[in-house]
Amino acid sequence: MTSINFKAACFDLDGTLIGTGPPHRAAERVTVRAFGFDDLTADHPVTFGTGVIPGAQLVAEHYGIDSVEEVLAE
Repeated sequence: MTSINFKAACFDLDGTLIGTGPPHRAAERVTVRAFGFDDLTADHPVTFGTGVIPGAQLVAEHYGIDSVEEVLAE
């Protein structure tokens, strides 16, 4: 087996190399539609970069969904 010695590593946590914002927004759109909403509201909360659980809590609160767990499961 060959060993590779790295001198540096790059972690893309903010969309610098890969634009993860649009797929994130699309996933939120699918999620709220599963709860009976037509689409994201104009004042949809900013959840990108907040973390999975805090983001789900924001969505649940904003749309009046009682269970954060159901939002996470969706």
